[in-house]
Amino acid sequence: MRYTRIDLAGRDGTYAMLKREPGAEHIDAEVLVVGARHHHVVQASDANDLDSMAECLHAQLDDHPRRRSRIWLYRQALGHLAQPDGRSR
Repeated sequence: MRYTRIDLAGRDGTYAMLKREPGAEHIDAEVLVVGARHHHVVQASDANDLDSMAECLHAQLDDHPRRRSRIWLYRQALGHLAQPDGRSR
Protein backbone atom coordinates (compact mmCIF):
# COMPACT_ATOMS: atom_id res chain seq x y z
CA MET A 1 0.00 0.00 0.00
CA ARG A 2 1.24 3.48 -0.82
CA TYR A 3 0.15 6.69 0.90
CA THR A 4 -0.04 9.65 -1.48
CA ARG A 5 -2.57 11.87 0.29
CA ILE A 6 -4.03 12.16 3.76
CA ASP A 7 -6.94 14.48 4.61
CA LEU A 8 -7.47 15.62 8.19
CA ALA A 9 -10.55 17.31 9.63
CA GLY A 10 -10.20 19.51 12.69
CA ARG A 11 -12.48 21.58 14.83
CA ASP A 12 -14.82 24.30 13.59
CA GLY A 13 -14.53 23.58 9.88
CA THR A 14 -10.74 23.39 9.66
CA TYR A 15 -9.07 20.92 7.33
CA ALA A 16 -5.61 19.89 6.18
CA MET A 17 -4.63 18.06 3.03
CA LEU A 18 -1.23 16.38 3.09
CA LYS A 19 0.12 15.16 -0.24
CA ARG A 20 3.37 13.71 -1.56
CA GLU A 21 3.82 12.96 -5.22
CA PRO A 22 5.77 9.77 -6.07
CA GLY A 23 9.49 10.55 -6.09
CA ALA A 24 9.07 13.99 -4.51
CA GLU A 25 11.42 15.00 -1.69
CA HIS A 26 8.77 17.10 0.04
CA ILE A 27 5.24 16.89 1.39
CA ASP A 28 2.75 19.59 0.43
CA ALA A 29 0.51 20.57 3.32
CA GLU A 30 -2.48 22.79 2.71
CA VAL A 31 -4.33 23.98 5.80
CA LEU A 32 -7.81 25.47 5.39
CA VAL A 33 -9.12 27.52 8.28
CA VAL A 34 -12.12 29.80 8.33
CA GLY A 35 -11.32 32.63 5.91
CA ALA A 36 -7.77 31.54 5.05
CA ARG A 37 -5.70 28.93 3.24
CA HIS A 38 -2.07 28.21 4.19
CA HIS A 39 0.40 26.22 2.10
CA HIS A 40 3.49 24.60 3.62
CA VAL A 41 6.30 22.61 2.03
CA VAL A 42 7.78 20.02 4.39
CA GLN A 43 11.04 18.19 3.68
CA ALA A 44 10.12 14.52 3.94
CA SER A 45 13.61 13.48 5.10
CA ASP A 46 13.95 16.15 7.82
CA ALA A 47 12.66 14.95 11.20
CA ASN A 48 12.73 18.48 12.62
CA ASP A 49 10.64 19.79 9.72
CA LEU A 50 8.13 16.96 10.20
CA ASP A 51 7.94 17.64 13.95
CA SER A 52 7.43 21.37 13.35
CA MET A 53 4.64 20.71 10.84
CA ALA A 54 2.97 18.30 13.28
CA GLU A 55 2.90 21.09 15.88
CA CYS A 56 1.54 23.51 13.29
CA LEU A 57 -1.21 21.08 12.31
CA HIS A 58 -2.13 20.59 15.95
CA ALA A 59 -2.29 24.35 16.51
CA GLN A 60 -4.51 24.90 13.46
CA LEU A 61 -6.78 21.86 13.72
CA ASP A 62 -6.95 20.81 17.35
CA ASP A 63 -5.57 23.60 19.51
CA HIS A 64 -6.47 22.79 23.08
CA PRO A 65 -3.99 22.83 26.00
CA ARG A 66 -5.09 19.42 27.27
CA ARG A 67 -4.66 17.85 23.84
CA ARG A 68 -0.97 18.67 23.26
CA SER A 69 -0.22 15.01 23.84
CA ARG A 70 -2.00 14.34 20.54
CA ILE A 71 0.68 16.02 18.42
CA TRP A 72 2.14 12.56 17.79
CA LEU A 73 -0.98 11.69 15.80
CA TYR A 74 -0.19 14.47 13.31
CA ARG A 75 3.45 13.38 13.24
CA GLN A 76 2.33 9.83 12.52
CA ALA A 77 0.23 10.98 9.55
CA LEU A 78 3.19 12.93 8.16
CA GLY A 79 5.41 9.91 8.78
CA HIS A 80 3.28 7.75 6.49
CA LEU A 81 3.94 10.17 3.65
CA ALA A 82 7.61 10.66 4.62
CA GLN A 83 8.58 7.03 3.96
CA PRO A 84 11.22 7.02 1.18
CA ASP A 85 9.04 4.98 -1.18
CA GLY A 86 5.72 6.30 0.17
CA ARG A 87 4.81 2.88 1.55
CA SER A 88 3.50 2.15 5.01
CA ARG A 89 5.61 0.04 7.34
